[in-house]
Amino acid sequence: MFLLIACTLPKTPEEVALRACRGVPGLDVDAAGQALLVDVIDPEEWALWRADTDYGPVIERIGLGGYGTVRANVTCRLESIDEDGADVVRTEPDLDLLLDVWDVGKVSDQPRLERAFRLEFQDDRVHLGIAEQRALRDEAWAHVEHERWDEAQAGLALIELPDPMLPLWRHEVERRREALEEEQRSEEFLRELEESLEESLEAPPDDGLSAD
Repeated sequence: MFLLIACTLPKTPEEVALRACRGVPGLDVDAAGQALLVDVIDPEEWALWRADTDYGPVIERIGLGGYGTVRANVTCRLESIDEDGADVVRTEPDLDLLLDVWDVGKVSDQPRLERAFRLEFQDDRVHLGIAEQRALRDEAWAHVEHERWDEAQAGLALIELPDPMLPLWRHEVERRREALEEEQRSEEFLRELEESLEESLEAPPDDGLSAD
């Protein structure tokens, strides 16, 4: 009930900017983030999030609970504001140290990063350009599916919306590259072993006698 009342209260541009900053850690939004964003972001972008049912492999790996923990550890401050938008700084946990072994319990203990970015106002709401940013991620992931690893990493580097999940996406690309390379090495080893066994079976038996 409190949430519904809060969402109907008048909001200043400062409140709109800060709620958008806190509600959007990046390219995906969990339920709690959506509650913050429902009446402060572009309606088209809101519809995009509401229709979203596929969070991709990174959030599948850490779970929505893990993603929510990251969002809960985000704080924002307003640097400046004008009629066109607001400059904000978001403080968030540095996830680089959790790449290999994800432990949601350690998120709050990570060193903090500061990310400065601008929120554009559109009809008293925030417009983030989320569709364009997600298209870049989808294109990068298509490169992964075709095993074009360098192109995938280059595509992820083009994403401008600050997202604490990006290190995990980059790590996922490398993890899949390494897994495929390991599989290929194993297949090559087995193939060479099989060829060696075939050659040994085809070789004439050695009777231990030598010609005088």
